[in-house]
Amino acid sequence: MNYKDLGKRIVKLVGGESNIESLTHCATRLRFSIIDYNKVNVEGLNALAGVFGVVKSSVQLQVIIGNNVPDVYEAIYELTNQATSMNEGKDSNKKQNPIMRVIAVIPKVFTPILPVLVACGMLKALFAIAVMFKWIDNTTQTFIIFNYISDIVFYFLPFFVAVSSAKEFKANTYMSLALAGILLHPTFVGLVNAREAVHLFGLPVQLMNYASSLVPIIMGVYCLSKLESLLKKVIPDFLQFIFLPMFELLIMAILMLVIIGPAGSYLSKYVTDIFFGMYEVVGIPAIILMAAFKPLIVATGMHYGFTAAFMTTFSATGMDKFYVPASILANIAQGGAAFGVGLRAKSAELKSVAFSTSFSAIMGITEPAMFGITLKYKKPMIAAMIGAAAGGLYIGIMGVKIIAMTGVSILGVLGSAPESMMHFSIGSAITIIVSAIVAFVLGFNEEDEKGEKKNIINEKNTQIITSPIAGKVVSLSSVTDEAFATEIIGKGVAIIPSKGKMFSPVNGVITAIFYTNHAVGITSDKGEEILVHIGINTVQLEGKYFTPKVKQGDKVKKGQLLLSFDLEAIIKEGFDITTPIVITNKDQYMDILAVNKLQTVEVEDDLLAIID
Repeated sequence: MNYKDLGKRIVKLVGGESNIESLTHCATRLRFSIIDYNKVNVEGLNALAGVFGVVKSSVQLQVIIGNNVPDVYEAIYELTNQATSMNEGKDSNKKQNPIMRVIAVIPKVFTPILPVLVACGMLKALFAIAVMFKWIDNTTQTFIIFNYISDIVFYFLPFFVAVSSAKEFKANTYMSLALAGILLHPTFVGLVNAREAVHLFGLPVQLMNYASSLVPIIMGVYCLSKLESLLKKVIPDFLQFIFLPMFELLIMAILMLVIIGPAGSYLSKYVTDIFFGMYEVVGIPAIILMAAFKPLIVATGMHYGFTAAFMTTFSATGMDKFYVPASILANIAQGGAAFGVGLRAKSAELKSVAFSTSFSAIMGITEPAMFGITLKYKKPMIAAMIGAAAGGLYIGIMGVKIIAMTGVSILGVLGSAPESMMHFSIGSAITIIVSAIVAFVLGFNEEDEKGEKKNIINEKNTQIITSPIAGKVVSLSSVTDEAFATEIIGKGVAIIPSKGKMFSPVNGVITAIFYTNHAVGITSDKGEEILVHIGINTVQLEGKYFTPKVKQGDKVKKGQLLLSFDLEAIIKEGFDITTPIVITNKDQYMDILAVNKLQTVEVEDDLLAIID
């Protein structure tokens, strides 16, 4: 995949660089903060090769890429020559719901520090297991040292959040770190522990423990960014180098200790009380509903509110009995349902795709299973919801809680409290097994995937596309390139070539010959847009072994030789020669079906039926 080209197309379709306020990414998605959503071409994004789907909400535009998201992010970064903050002078807040904007801030400043949170969480879980099985004594110096190491990110959380908040609010990073230092300096901690009244310029200082706090530092950095803008207008340019940081620190120190810190702590407490209160009032049904409907909640963007509340609560209490356990079950349920599809599928290709996406979903990467299996066939999604609800019922009854951030995959079980680990494991097993069984029992319409319908050639509104190459016909779902396998680029089939020649399947015009000559686009006289892509990742050959016989704009006849390629040389280079043949303007037709049931085809054998 050409990441630079994909990045360039994505930037264009989201409205250009000037329409991007900020950009981050998680394990599988690009997460854009957009200035004007009217400029975003969602349909165009969905049609891009390499994009699995788009989730649009009032807070973020998420472009689902999959495992290659870091490469696409880096490509966009290089193209725009900017990092997370892309348009410092733009104000997108005017076009967003203020409440949703506030809710969105916490996940945005939290996301960049997730790797170190997971690292510390996994370390904490590892030693908790070691103590539980008596592999190590919790009184040894080794345990004591690694125990405090695993707590570093939580104790010094204000420092980590200060950095990401500075990027979000365009504040000075080092001055933001100074604010965190004000809250966690040993002298202030000593004053808190002494429990004696403290005043600053006669103003009462609220003595609170800010270790692991989240909201106070976010509020502080936001105020710092506004104060800096104000002071720059007041202090002459030639004095700013000395007096600007001095006044910033002086004013912010007073505000942090007297107003912002206490206000943020009280706000955190209220959010925590509400979050726990929701769980205590609703109880087990809350876990069941969250586990079952989490995929739909994410699709609507409502999860931002829950995520913000969870992060605030977890940073304050160090535990969670509701949101993360339910989210883990929702993810692994997708894997269980995909596994059930694999068990029931008749075609070897669908089995392969279902089983592989099942494993990735259980390990926390759910997009291939969701977009390639459960949402595609619909009934497996119902199975996943039922399975997640069953697991949620069990862990709710058993009071499972997590005490460490270890991700939202099956490995998240390791982050549960020692007394919860066994029950969380059982609940996860219930989720996977029930999802798989229900998916297997409910079944799905595999006939549409195969495209095997009788007498379609005789339909008056059907156009037949013949095979451009000779070889073995396989389904698109078996193609190792997920952009083709999930039919994002177009609908059709794939052929494993037996000969190194490609012929025109229709009368039409050559609309595209890629500069590497590995793919040809043809538009038929009747309007079908056909893409023939020789091999997978063969773009890396940069044209070697490919010899085009036509050029872009040429009119061609059905059966005319368009391209020759050295099949044996391409295989020897280690490339997969499976060749997708797809109709890229698929949305203009009622259906596109494979019509040849033979395992092999020759050139000009009937291959696809396009139903208007």
